[in-house]
Amino acid sequence: VKERKICEVLKVKPLGALAMIDEGELDSKIVAISLNDTKASLVNDVNDVEKHFTQAGDANEPKSLLSTRSKTFILWK
Repeated sequence: VKERKICEVLKVKPLGALAMIDEGELDSKIVAISLNDTKASLVNDVNDVEKHFTQAGDANEPKSLLSTRSKTFILWK
């Protein structure tokens, strides 16, 4: 993973949008992939992100984006 600078402008392929409620306010995020990423040609929407970018945990845990989001939320909370 290449580190990016703050305010760096990149050419990206938009994959979708995510709307969340953060402290009672609507917080919209755009999900995108850099066109320079080696997997950019493999992903065309957010469903492809799960296929190509999530990693399996232990043997009893399914390889899923939902599981990854849940763990991230628990760590954040």
